Amino acid sequence: RQGLGWGMGAGPGRSLDAEYLFDLAPGAESVNRAGESFPEADWLRSRLAAWVRRGLAAEIGDEQPELDEEARRRLRALGYLD
Repeated sequence: RQGLGWGMGAGPGRSLDAEYLFDLAPGAESVNRAGESFPEADWLRSRLAAWVRRGLAAEIGDEQPELDEEARRRLRALGYLD
């Protein structure tokens, strides 16, 4: 969370927890399990970090798009690729 601290504070739907992870089994879905240590939490955290990095790279124009051969041929014809 950055900026204005979206979702933080007191009141319905707000919390001071930095992360949220819920077990969707009946009866367990209301307990935040993010502070517990288990492999799924680490995996989810790494996937989220990768997703954020890709989004930031796209925002600053660092991300290179995947091009198929037809797209490359067309861009070469227009003089955009060597």
